[in-house]
Amino acid sequence: MSKSLIARSCSTAASCVVALFALAPITGCNSPGGKGPALSSEAASSAQTVRDELLKGDSQLDATIAAFNDLTTNPRPDLQPQYRKFATELDKLEGAADRVASRNQSLKSRAESYFDAWSKQSEQIKSENVRAMSAERRAAAQQALAKLNAEYSTGKAQLRALLGDLRDAQLYLGHDLTAEGVTNAKPLAAKATADAAKVKEQLQVVLAELKRVEDQLAPKAPATSPTDPAATVGR
Repeated sequence: MSKSLIARSCSTAASCVVALFALAPITGCNSPGGKGPALSSEAASSAQTVRDELLKGDSQLDATIAAFNDLTTNPRPDLQPQYRKFATELDKLEGAADRVASRNQSLKSRAESYFDAWSKQSEQIKSENVRAMSAERRAAAQQALAKLNAEYSTGKAQLRALLGDLRDAQLYLGHDLTAEGVTNAKPLAAKATADAAKVKEQLQVVLAELKRVEDQLAPKAPATSPTDPAATVGR
């Protein structure tokens, strides 16, 4: 196998993930019976699903905090519609968090299958140098996935703590939906707003890590700069 063929295989053979989820190319995955391309495609699809759910969750967090602040800072004569809005948005936020967790678990399972197939297929490589190169790439991909999962875990813990505080506030107001009860809930809303900002900041870290891994390992041609001779071919 020529060096150029090896380089081309290693740069285009696989897909990776994220939150949040990351995979990498299998050297020699195009050999007969190789499962690498199918497994990496499944993982890439899972990664996109996780990303989509994270973005939906981000929007739902905004809606939930907005409903809570509206209730505590702009109370109407009848507090019940605002309270119901807050409770409804909170239910949606918990549902969004559960969906992200489920999608991420699916991603982890597919990543494990992918790395297992990669490891087994690498054993078929006769060249010691190519086998070492494959092992190095696999280790780098696993490290990227580990970092991504660590950032996701941090964000998940922050969100779960916030959800607990929001649910406590909702239960409190459910039994004291009065002018005084709403006034007493203002500090809770202020804290929730500040904590939500931290969650959103961590979410951006997760999304950035995901994009970094996807850009590095996705099965697509590398970006070319205007000064790259290849970029001018055919112009």
